[in-house]
Amino acid sequence: MPRSYEQRILALLCARPEIALVLWAIAEPQAVHLHACEWSARTDSARAEGCVVTLHPADDPEGPAKIVLVVECQLQPSELRLRSLCEHLAAARSLHRAVGRVLFISPIDDVIAWAHAAFDDEPKLRPELIGREQVPRIEDLDQAIARPELAVLSAVFHGSHPGGAQIAITATRALRALREHVREEYSGLLEDALPRSLIPAVRS
Repeated sequence: MPRSYEQRILALLCARPEIALVLWAIAEPQAVHLHACEWSARTDSARAEGCVVTLHPADDPEGPAKIVLVVECQLQPSELRLRSLCEHLAAARSLHRAVGRVLFISPIDDVIAWAHAAFDDEPKLRPELIGREQVPRIEDLDQAIARPELAVLSAVFHGSHPGGAQIAITATRALRALREHVREEYSGLLEDALPRSLIPAVRS
């Protein structure tokens, strides 16, 4: 069954869990250094749904997780899914006996604003919100080739906004070095996210 737009974004993050760490470091830089200066990120294969990333000290990458990140992506408001993240976080923290954080990701500005307002009465429970401000704009081809998945995410978040065409083209060029099935998956994500006027550039 073909993956939905949301599922493609989560699949990218599960395939490259270090991207979740990069985004968290941008959104909450002080917390990233809570226990160590450098981290090794892994996808929690025990979780069948969503994306859960475990962080391990870089000097002990095979040791127990010290931090767990529960990652959620929404393209439209869903109160039920948003509130259930607290339960998912509690389960992940219990499983790994680690501190945890929820990353709520959306390329839609209005959804980020909605998610922020949803916790006005309970700000301590608010997830870390990852919107366009937290996703870097990758326009340099060498940077995109070094981190093609992050370049794709950059195009997903910024491609339909001013200056986004160059970001999308850069991401597309960076994909040429990847294996065919991976390239097709990420190209499909770009086609889901970008304006129709940019699709020929993605397919070229």
